[in-house]
Amino acid sequence: TDHGSASVMFAVGQRLKGGLHGKYPSLAPADLKQGDLVYSTDFRGVYAGLLQDCLGAPTAPILGKAIEPLRLVRA
Repeated sequence: TDHGSASVMFAVGQRLKGGLHGKYPSLAPADLKQGDLVYSTDFRGVYAGLLQDCLGAPTAPILGKAIEPLRLVRA
């Protein structure tokens, strides 16, 4: 995995929507930002989705501001 601005996250559970969320980053040198991969999914959106949909917790007090949640959990 990249140790710059992008990385990988795995979430496991029966209620989670499987598959890739986001898009594959480009490895082309011209598409890198200061030599790092450019992420397409902010990790705070993952946290916001899990906080809201799994724990029923408000996201803004925990994350410091309102973040658009990534919907990983099946209804």
